[in-house]
Amino acid sequence: CCAWMVSGLPCCSVTRWSPGCRVLFCDTFVRWPGLIVSRRRAGGFGQVWSWWPASHGRSSTQGPHGPVLASIRRMRRAYSTRQKALLAALAAEGQGLLVAKPDPAGMHLIAKLTPDLAGRMTDRDVEARGAEAGVIARALSNYYTEGPPQQGLVLGYAGFDEAALAAGVAKLAAALR
Repeated sequence: CCAWMVSGLPCCSVTRWSPGCRVLFCDTFVRWPGLIVSRRRAGGFGQVWSWWPASHGRSSTQGPHGPVLASIRRMRRAYSTRQKALLAALAAEGQGLLVAKPDPAGMHLIAKLTPDLAGRMTDRDVEARGAEAGVIARALSNYYTEGPPQQGLVLGYAGFDEAALAAGVAKLAAALR
């Protein structure tokens, strides 16, 4: 979802309430199910209001400062900070092992194996060593169904604070050296 962009501008439908903008945004948040429907342009979605519990929020009536959008802005800042922390930890601890670049959206990064590490083991071997060290780092090759799979790791950062990310990268790096 564009709402989870950690840099750049979030998508129009979540940030602006213009008369010509039709909005349907459904997601599950930690505290409540979220739904944003533009009343003016809801059309068939107008019936949502008849059964949607007010306790879950009716963000279109609250404008861009509603609880759902406030949560998106808060998490966007948190995810940006966490992504930067993961990148810094990889640069410091994972030097010579893994290389990752910033990504403007999402809650995961792809870390590619350096040629030196790829010469010693596959990404599935890296995943196994990480698991032995208590770190969950999924092999990128597991997600390929066709063609030659690329070697790398899928690293989640959204659910961890900066200290946990640094500790996880340090454990993974130690397991790979």
